[in-house]
This record gives sequence, C-alpha cells and structure tokens, in this order.
Amino acid sequence: MYEAAAVDGASNWQQIKSITLPLLGRTTTLVILLQIIASLKIFDQVYLMTNGGPGISTQVSLQLITGVGFTDNRLGAASAASVLLFIVIVAIAVIRQLVERAAAKREIGA
Repeated sequence: MYEAAAVDGASNWQQIKSITLPLLGRTTTLVILLQIIASLKIFDQVYLMTNGGPGISTQVSLQLITGVGFTDNRLGAASAASVLLFIVIVAIAVIRQLVERAAAKREIGA
C-alpha cells in the first residue's frame, strides 16, 4: 500500500494519515480496552506504596473489596462489590465491541 501511495505521489504525512493510522485503529482500541481492564484490577502496587491512604484517598476497587471481605468480615458485601466490578468490566468490553462494529460498518460503507 505504501508503494502504491508513493507512486500516486502521496507525501510521508499523507501515507501516515491515510494508511498507517487507519490500520492501527483496531489495535489501538484493543490496547486501550486491555489497559482499562488492567487499571481496574490493580491492587498490589497501591497497597504496597500507600495502603490506600492517607485515609482512603488512594484506595482502589479491589482494595475496597478485600478490606470489606477480609478485614470487616462482610463476605456478602465483598461478593456484591466483586459482581459490580465484573459488570463494569463486561460493560466496557461490550461498548468496545459496539464501537468496533460501528467502525467496521463505516469502513464497509465508505
């Protein structure tokens, strides 16, 4: 594709804008989704550095779930919070799929 664009007289910037960036679109959305999910699963770094403090200002969702479940011994509330976290992760993945399908339809229609 780059050779054809060069033969057609496209500059380097036009090749990046018209070929490289559209081809990286799906990969970029997948990387963003995986990083969002990874940020929701973070526990050990925050626990080791600040233990959620001062107060609860740096407490993350998994630290809250662990504290409620094991420190406060409220396993039902911790289970409910875990299910809510799972629902949030699934919702993010579904939204990504919908955006991906809409982008694919636009590519086909274009």
